[in-house]
Amino acid sequence: NQQGTGADRKIAILDKNKDLYLTKAMQADRTEKLGAMVDSFAWNDSTDMLIALSDEKLVIFIFPSVVFVDKDLLGKTLQTKPCTDAGKYAQIIAFYGSNCLIRKADGADLAMVTTPYPQ
Repeated sequence: NQQGTGADRKIAILDKNKDLYLTKAMQADRTEKLGAMVDSFAWNDSTDMLIALSDEKLVIFIFPSVVFVDKDLLGKTLQTKPCTDAGKYAQIIAFYGSNCLIRKADGADLAMVTTPYPQ
């Protein structure tokens, strides 16, 4: 992420099995799994929100750092939107404010709007 001091920053890691992990930048001894089968992800430009494309769904992690406090609370801070228009092999290009820009496999761009509040 791009917010806060160095001690507050987090690093999101996507491994070759398409599992998404979150770790603290200054304390890499603890890594928590956020999701599986993730195709692409991006940090928000102005907040600590994280967005991911997973199984043709757009998953918004409104407060992903909650996994370091209580993993059971992660589900309460998630928002999921269907994103079947993106298709396979889509990539998240930008996530700014509440707008997400997704590039489909054929090169076309798809704009999605999210909300910064859990439902």
